[in-house]
Amino acid sequence: LYALSTLKLGTAWTFLDEASLGGLWKRDIDNSVYSSVDLMSTYNGSTMYGTYTKQQSSYAIVYDNGDMVFQENDVVDPSIGNMVGIYSDFEYTVYHYHYAVPWYAQAENIKRVIFKDEIKPISLSYLFGHMVNLEEIVDIDNLDTSIVTEANSTFVNCEKITEIDLSNFNTSNLTSMVEMFENCKSLVSLDLSSFDTSNVTDMTGTFSDCESLEEIDLSSFDTSSVICMASMFDGGK
Repeated sequence: LYALSTLKLGTAWTFLDEASLGGLWKRDIDNSVYSSVDLMSTYNGSTMYGTYTKQQSSYAIVYDNGDMVFQENDVVDPSIGNMVGIYSDFEYTVYHYHYAVPWYAQAENIKRVIFKDEIKPISLSYLFGHMVNLEEIVDIDNLDTSIVTEANSTFVNCEKITEIDLSNFNTSNLTSMVEMFENCKSLVSLDLSSFDTSNVTDMTGTFSDCESLEEIDLSSFDTSSVICMASMFDGGK
């Protein structure tokens, strides 16, 4: 039902797994936002009844000059270059494999990522994965991470990027950071002092093969919930 934009749910409603809802939904009563997966798995009629509105999907547009622009509409800017790919519906999808990300075929050609408008994904997994020529991320403050639970392989194989400002990342709901920065060969330092990791359970390979990384600020890290740190710092020089 691609035209479906509003759901009115009552106290006796229950979702079954095969409902295949899809999308990101905002509840009118308290403005809470749920991914379709969370809404279906947690819905309790007595406390969650009401009207839910489907949120507009953002777009990612890739140009032939190496720019990738995240924005709220599908308007192509010819002043940047020729469009070689346009993608949507990624904000409410959790990717478990690099080749599942919709722009994977263009990943090696992307040199700069621009967050023109705010986007609010439910997952950061493979978001920048395998962008081996990525050198710059512009206006990353427009990346709202407040509902993100997974950041697996977010920057995996971003071999050329030398710095990443993550000071405005909201990681309060984050549970997994597996291979988040793996093989970021050119990173020299990382300031993660703003990270809330109190809910993170898996840090496997988070910084593995970051061969140039000399300094990491982990002063805010709460690892009380972590059950695995295998190869977390593996492969450094």
